[in-house]
Amino acid sequence: MEIETWFLALYEILPRIDERMNKENIKSTLGYDLELIDPQSYFFHPAKDLNDIFGLADKIYDKHKGHIEHLMRISTKDDFENLWLKEKCSSYKEFYNTIDEICD
Repeated sequence: MEIETWFLALYEILPRIDERMNKENIKSTLGYDLELIDPQSYFFHPAKDLNDIFGLADKIYDKHKGHIEHLMRISTKDDFENLWLKEKCSSYKEFYNTIDEICD
């Protein structure tokens, strides 16, 4: 599973980059409601779809290390815990549970 799937599920972080990357603008412009869909089963090329969202703010996402690091930097522990609570991204839940077991 591509990490971009998890970033699409963490859609709340996107307006921290640019307000135009909010869920309402994504829905009205690109036609998908990130609040309702499970990115893991909805998107075939999540990096391309994340780039489309970045395009709403005249930005580019192309899987470079710096882009991923920036998304991680603006994400909080609460963001990741909230994603674990959502009924989305089973691959993330598996990852989270593995890390949680290691840390116990």
